[in-house]
Amino acid sequence: IFQNKDFRIAIQHLFNFDRLNRNLMYNEYFRKKSFFEGTEYANPNFQGYDFSSEKAREHLEKAGYHRPDVNQGAWAKLWNVAYGLMFTRSDTDDILVNDKGEKASFTLIYAAKGLERHLTVIQQDFRRAGIDMKLQLLEPGTMFQRALESKFEMVNLGMSGGLYPEPRQYLHTE
Repeated sequence: IFQNKDFRIAIQHLFNFDRLNRNLMYNEYFRKKSFFEGTEYANPNFQGYDFSSEKAREHLEKAGYHRPDVNQGAWAKLWNVAYGLMFTRSDTDDILVNDKGEKASFTLIYAAKGLERHLTVIQQDFRRAGIDMKLQLLEPGTMFQRALESKFEMVNLGMSGGLYPEPRQYLHTE
């Protein structure tokens, strides 16, 4: 799903940093625009992606995602209501689909229980836009191992840098 550039851009437009910072982090953080901000490696012309559900919707359409076509009879609608009451989701969960019928859905793995309050807010924003982000809490060693082995769809990692910027250690392809 992340091979599609427009899908990735849509995800970035759906990340509401200002609301998270204001409501959960007491405005203690600021958003960086570069991995190496303030150094010769930063792109001074780069403009970040601000929160915009409208722009996200445009990019999701470019990526080929749309609301599912739901033509249901009365019995199917009744079944969906009953199913939704029992399992919290109905068969017509309003997740965007592409022309192949594949849902806009992915799993995010993370290792810190304390992140759940942040990730849940993001998950809800994605859900309103028609994207299903499932959250999977893993033991830190397991999550890191999966990250090293590229056995994930999306992973939440925190990395630190050295005293001097060294892009090669993070960005090389060897």
